[in-house]
Amino acid sequence: MTPERDHNPYAAPQSDVTPRSVHAGLSKRPASSKWALWVFVMISAGWLSKIYDVVQNRNWSLIHENWPYHLKGAFCLNAFMALLLFKANKYSFLLGSIGLAWLAVSWSKWALARAQLIWPSDPIQVLILLLLALSLLLLFHRFAFGKPSRRYFQQAGHK
Repeated sequence: MTPERDHNPYAAPQSDVTPRSVHAGLSKRPASSKWALWVFVMISAGWLSKIYDVVQNRNWSLIHENWPYHLKGAFCLNAFMALLLFKANKYSFLLGSIGLAWLAVSWSKWALARAQLIWPSDPIQVLILLLLALSLLLLFHRFAFGKPSRRYFQQAGHK
């Protein structure tokens, strides 16, 4: 058969170039990023339920009384959406790092203050509070400075 007989003018054109995806060459999402998503979802869900309660009861003074909680909830919701939608973007890395640092520091501060109040009577609760604070600090460190996370978000210094 000659090459002219094999040629079908109605066939779809063939290309030697393979299509590139938007995230070509990226590894899969690291565990620290998945845990950060989970933490942001939990904080955001609690915040959204509180906002729903405020709207249903029309008690707008609750927003003014506890504005740091609402600011933290809104920030966590934004960080969650950035990590979910924009995956390996440097701005989602920045929002995630700032959000985790904020949560880790505020939770550690609250846990230490609470531990001082209840130390002699309930050492198990103190241990749980401090372990949760330590796990948030560790998650922040793995998200912001861990090699898999920095490689995934294409940050400098991930050699």
